This record gives sequence, C-alpha cells and structure tokens, in this order.
Amino acid sequence: MSIYLYGLLPTNELEYSPFYAVKGIDRNKTCYENVEKVTAVFCYLREEEFDESVLKEKMDNPKWVHKHAVHHHEIIVTYSKNYLFLPSKFCTIYSSIEKLREDLLNEQDNIVSLFEQLKEKEEWNVKMYYDKSKFFKVLERQSKAIQNMRDELKVLSPGKQFFMKKKQEQLLENEAQAELRLISQVLENTLKNSTVDNLPRKNWSKNATGRNVDMIYNSTSLIPNDSRKKFELIIKEFRQKYEEKGIIVEISGPWPFYHFASLDCRKT
Repeated sequence: MSIYLYGLLPTNELEYSPFYAVKGIDRNKTCYENVEKVTAVFCYLREEEFDESVLKEKMDNPKWVHKHAVHHHEIIVTYSKNYLFLPSKFCTIYSSIEKLREDLLNEQDNIVSLFEQLKEKEEWNVKMYYDKSKFFKVLERQSKAIQNMRDELKVLSPGKQFFMKKKQEQLLENEAQAELRLISQVLENTLKNSTVDNLPRKNWSKNATGRNVDMIYNSTSLIPNDSRKKFELIIKEFRQKYEEKGIIVEISGPWPFYHFASLDCRKT
C-alpha cells in the first residue's frame, strides 16, 4: 500500500510531545513510523486515487494541485508547531512503508545531522521592494549630475533640450539601478552578519506578488530561537534608514524549514 510522506522528526521528541493524528491527504488519518532516530509522518493512500498514471494527470490540473498543496502546507505547519519537523516536498509518495524505511536507514546520519543543525532555530523570509516614483524623486534631488544637467537645459535650444532630457532620463535610470544594487548588497551583508545562514532567492514579479511595487531583494534566513527580537530590531533599523527613499522591507516567519531542510529521500 502506497504512502504519502509529510516529513520527518527526531524520534526522541515523541517522549515529550506524544504524536497526534490529523486528517491526511486521502481522508486517512496521519500516522508515524519510527526508524531508529528518525520518525516519519505519513498517511496511507488508495491506489486508485494516487496511482502513478493517475497522479501525473492530476498534477496537470491547477485546481487539484492548489487544493492539495495547501493541505500539504497546513499539515506541515501543524506538526512544526510541536516538533523539529523537516518537511518533505509536495506529493512525495512511496510504494510501501518498507521502501520508506530503506531510504531512512540509508540517510539516517545525514538526517540526524540536519536535526542538529536546525535545533532551536527558526526560518524567516526577508523581502525588499521599492516605490519607483518615490525613489526616483529622492534620487533626482540628491544627484549632482542631474542637477548640473538641469542647469544646462536652461540655456539650450528646444531641439538640444530634447536630447539632453533623454540623456538625463538614462543617467537617472543608471544611477537608480546602481543605488538599488548597493542597498540590496547592504541588506544581504547585514543578514549574513546577523543570522546563522542566509539564502538569497529569486525576486518575484509584480504578477506573483500582486503588488504595484518592484521586489529588489528576496532571501530566507536561519536564526536562533532566542534571537528573534534582535533580528526584528535589525530589520527595523534598516527599514528606518531607507524608508524615506521608498524602500520597503518586510519579514515573515517563523516558517517550516522549507529552505534549510534539504532532503534527498527518493520517491519509490
């Protein structure tokens, strides 16, 4: 009978917080399997609903994927509240409990090592945006080169003014991009120096964020549990330093270890 894997937790944590079952992806309740120092959380699946050929077709259905991806995330959040929980990837399915046990035995040392690395730590997301209109207005006021061009415009003929304005726009764009890269680098250096680890990620488009401002920096940070207030204060100070320029910095967390719990367990 195939199984759907949600994630892994240290077996010894069950001594302090007994396992509790919740409704799984296929209406069956979640259960667990101890494999020495590692415990897997999963639920059994009906073959007719999650057979490989059937699943492939369902994964092409956005509504089905969204519904079950939300469920997957909710289950992971549920267990992450009480355990050091390493989440599996969405739709990690094993053909049998024996196959899962085999993988966990082979990866036992790596998984236990990962438990130790993530013990008493939290995962946080950091995103930075900029209000283009506000940013350009501030930059235009502060740029000596732009001010000099404005002075030159006053004595030029209308024809030459047109080309000078185009040159001015390009200069402003170049200065803006250079300044944004600098601010992003300052934030990244700040995070590197104040977190256990920081993973830069790809910026999202406006379509993905649903916002009218551009994302210019995106990363995930790993911090000690007892450093949360210090981390929030560092972000607050950075935000206050640049907010006049239209820079927006937002953090969210703690999240399940989606980015720092990289497991290479095989689906079989």
